[in-house]
Amino acid sequence: MGLGDRHSSTEFDVFVREHGCPVFGTRDFGLNRDDALSALAIAIEIGIPILGGDFYTIERGRMRPTHISWYADRFDCERAIDYANRSWAEAKKAILDFPWSDYSTALVALVRADSPPVSE
Repeated sequence: MGLGDRHSSTEFDVFVREHGCPVFGTRDFGLNRDDALSALAIAIEIGIPILGGDFYTIERGRMRPTHISWYADRFDCERAIDYANRSWAEAKKAILDFPWSDYSTALVALVRADSPPVSE
């Protein structure tokens, strides 16, 4: 787990906007599998927890929800660093376990925490 300062939360957001597709009606951007894993790596590097995510498919030029999603709520008395580690593990598992091959085009929108980066 990295908590360095090589990236900023702004860099995370810029990466997502540059590589993603806007999700209509939300502030989110959908990413393909590889870009989602890259965005997750940036979140880990700067210590920003991932609150959850939603998977979408593009059908006839329109983005539609797959109704597959996950979330990682913080447990009572859970240390911030433990929560961050668990949120990243759950995000990685969700991205890797999603049946990408079942869809001609699928995207995932990662929802990051608004709070400051986690520190030890």
